[in-house]
Amino acid sequence: MSSIKSTDPRINEIHNWLNKVFGSTQYQLDIASSDASFRRYFRVSYQNETWILMDAPPSHENTCPFIDIGTFLFDNNINVPEIKAKDTNKGFLLLSDFGKQAYLDELNIDTADSLY
Repeated sequence: MSSIKSTDPRINEIHNWLNKVFGSTQYQLDIASSDASFRRYFRVSYQNETWILMDAPPSHENTCPFIDIGTFLFDNNINVPEIKAKDTNKGFLLLSDFGKQAYLDELNIDTADSLY
């Protein structure tokens, strides 16, 4: 289920939500990265696929602008994560996963057009 050991109550909320999304507890949850804000990111592995879970506590973050902009960009064929599932009341988004390699590590004058 998770390699994350925490007394953080949001971790329990995340597990409850993922159980509903997947209809299963047979997923793996690992820390993917953190943000300069209150947001956190986790990599979720389930049935040979991975997603990124954004945890944005509603008391500190509003996911609606992210959803609106991300949906607009995705619908206009811009390479952004697809929103697979969301719970704006809890501040959870399940996003397509672009992998573990950071864009910044690969971005240069020769790769910019294809990456963006």
